Amino acid sequence: MLKLRLGSRIAKARLSSMLKESRRLERESSKFLESLGIEEAPSASYFKLLGIRPTEDQKRIRAAYVSKIRKYHPDVNSSELAQETAKELNEAYHFLSKKSNFSVSMFTPQTADKAKKAFIDAYLEERKDDLQRLEKDVANSKDSFTAEAYVGNFNAWEKRFRKVWNSRFGRFYKLQRSTSKLKKRMERAVEGRMDREERSILKENASSLEDLVSLQRDAERFISSIRKELEASIGDMESKSKASVRY
Repeated sequence: MLKLRLGSRIAKARLSSMLKESRRLERESSKFLESLGIEEAPSASYFKLLGIRPTEDQKRIRAAYVSKIRKYHPDVNSSELAQETAKELNEAYHFLSKKSNFSVSMFTPQTADKAKKAFIDAYLEERKDDLQRLEKDVANSKDSFTAEAYVGNFNAWEKRFRKVWNSRFGRFYKLQRSTSKLKKRMERAVEGRMDREERSILKENASSLEDLVSLQRDAERFISSIRKELEASIGDMESKSKASVRY
């Protein structure tokens, strides 16, 4: 009996840990996309929580909310996990009950332009810093061979491009890997031993995580298309403005 209770406590702790990690990944992914000027409609995550497709039909929204809250209301379920879910459901319903909150803006040509402009600005800033270092290095060079080596390194713009790219997009790929790992953990956990309430909560969150995985795939395709365009435009710019040295 003691082992069973201990096992149940461990299972609850693991479940709680996975749910917290899932919410952290969702928040971090949203922050990253916002940093690129890509904003998911705030209502999207709330519709996912209620388990319905986006709609302005207030009757459908309320029906979905009532159906969900009945399972997690504190008067019915006093567990910590249920209380957290009930709080999120109340937040979702409060938000969706106001029609002014409906909006959609994601992966559009406008957001692509914003993301590309932000990257080019960051790239040019990095290039400016590199050029200042180049001027100092050339001035301090003891011979023309060394000076030309510095210039050649500066003109190898692909290295600079990768540095700026990783500084802006590296975090996204880490989030993507973490989300994939958590998804596998949840899938294994669903098959493990837990009570009906825990399994229900885990399945709902696994479904939400699947939506996050799908969103990240869309974002990856979007980012990849941006990279191709940026490499072409920056490559063209660099070919026209290569540094040279007079020693």
